[in-house]
Amino acid sequence: MNHILTVEKNGEINPDNVLYIVENINVEAIETTLWSMKWMVVELVNHPDIQTKLRKEIRDVLGNEIPLTNSYLQKLMYLQVVVKGTLRLQSPIPLLVPHMNPTDTPFQRNPRSS
Repeated sequence: MNHILTVEKNGEINPDNVLYIVENINVEAIETTLWSMKWMVVELVNHPDIQTKLRKEIRDVLGNEIPLTNSYLQKLMYLQVVVKGTLRLQSPIPLLVPHMNPTDTPFQRNPRSS
């Protein structure tokens, strides 16, 4: 954000450009989160045993307390596992950022496979 404001101050972009950039950053963050949540639902539908275990944990921790606060999130260990597992299996990030090795990496053949 500091860089964007510096570039605006230098006259390289105008306030409308700053607004456009900030809006795009926010929309992309929301969209990435939304797709991750959708994939988590898909994974839970495809794995009813995990869904059952997760629902039990949520009921056990929350009881009749409906508002979910940060203090409850820290107690929902299995939920954390499910979220991290979903991000591992269905991560949106590799689709957004090109990956490449900037330097040559020597390849060594496994002597046992010869």
